[in-house]
Amino acid sequence: MRRGNGDHNVLAIEAAKKAGVGRFVYVSVASVVPDVVGKTPLMRGYFEGKRDAEACLRENYAEGDYFIVKPSFIYGGDAFSLTPPRVTKTYGDVLAKVLGSGPVKALAAKAPGPIALTLAEPVSVEDVAGACVAGAMGTYSASNVVDGTDDIKKAAAAVAAA
Repeated sequence: MRRGNGDHNVLAIEAAKKAGVGRFVYVSVASVVPDVVGKTPLMRGYFEGKRDAEACLRENYAEGDYFIVKPSFIYGGDAFSLTPPRVTKTYGDVLAKVLGSGPVKALAAKAPGPIALTLAEPVSVEDVAGACVAGAMGTYSASNVVDGTDDIKKAAAAVAAA
């Protein structure tokens, strides 16, 4: 997992820089996820690879020239899947409404890691794509890293407003 999520992404970042690509958008993983499950043997390489790719991006690009999108659970489409795990837009919209409600968000903010992750609001694939477009176009200037659903939605809204 480290090879696919780290080594190959590092090579892509380095090749893009060498080719003169001026801005790089990278989809990583929300900080809360590796904090909770990052030490599990099955997932360790995945998270280490994501971390390595982010470090390479910061080494090769100036702060205004890269954009990192860090979603937790992404939902969307019209079919369930186990590999990768995915739920439909209809089901995900319901989950997002419940887990994005004020009381659940307040509980998640005070809960220990595994519970907070379980209660984390999922993010739609459309919002992740919108945040990536905002990063590529430079239309979101609040930060060059959007970490979690709320930040991703704000970045995606910047594209809609542009």
